[in-house]
Amino acid sequence: MLTGIVSILAATLCWGFVFVIPIFLVGFDPIEVTLGRFFFFGLISLIILLLKKRRLFHHSYSKHWVKAFWFGLMSTLVCYSGMVFCMRYASPAITALIYGISPITIALFGNWQKKEYRYRDFLFPGILTIFGISLTNLKAFEISTVSLFIYSLGFLCGLLGLSAWTWYAVRNVKFQAENPHLSTLDWVVMLGAATFSLCVIIAVIIALLSPDLSKYASISPELKTFLVGSLILGSVSSWLAFFLWNKGTLYVPISLAGQLTIFETIFGLLFIFLAETRLPSLFEFIGIIALLAGVLTAFKTLKKRGSKTA
Repeated sequence: MLTGIVSILAATLCWGFVFVIPIFLVGFDPIEVTLGRFFFFGLISLIILLLKKRRLFHHSYSKHWVKAFWFGLMSTLVCYSGMVFCMRYASPAITALIYGISPITIALFGNWQKKEYRYRDFLFPGILTIFGISLTNLKAFEISTVSLFIYSLGFLCGLLGLSAWTWYAVRNVKFQAENPHLSTLDWVVMLGAATFSLCVIIAVIIALLSPDLSKYASISPELKTFLVGSLILGSVSSWLAFFLWNKGTLYVPISLAGQLTIFETIFGLLFIFLAETRLPSLFEFIGIIALLAGVLTAFKTLKKRGSKTA
């Protein structure tokens, strides 16, 4: 189990960058940020596929490719687009608040799909998680200055992204369990290559409909920042993170893996503190302690329950 826990924690570290890098990509809308991230994720996967994994083109993998396209749509484009739209149209604070409850939604949905623990085992860790997330994102409760329609749109996009990520996190574990002949590398490569195809299709449609693509005509400082940010998001926060997550969930029950995803929020907060060159406020510090306490409580409770049912 230790291997799985370390892999999942490393994945959440990689995911932490998604909370801070989009802040620096000024001048590019949420769809562009999403496509930039997953273009590089897909490009890396496509290169590996063509150089090392061409056997995956065999017709015996056709059903797996269908799954890869569907999973790629949900786990990348829908999930991350929802996050970026929520950050832009609602606020970064409300985005962190919504996605911060993913450990609870993943644990509950995972336990519903495969009954491993009693639901009351999640009660106290869940309360600590919600308390911690609320303290670290007090700005989410401030009255927004944007219009109610725009704010609601961003909020709904956040909920859509959270739902997509919750669905993917649980169903992906089931898919890997049902297909042990697919290695973690095979599946990430297929997922990335499928996502690349989706990105290209969407990019072509946008290019045909967009009246102005002049910002891509010359290598401006903003475009350089966008490309570097997209490369980091695509290689570290996508390819490496998905590989580590898929590897980790082979060894850890999805209910516990879901609880561990709270470290994505914790790492994201730490990166934001570094970017803003400040220390956490008292409420933020207490919130982080509550989040860590929630994970520790969940680990002890679920481990104890698992040993009793073993």
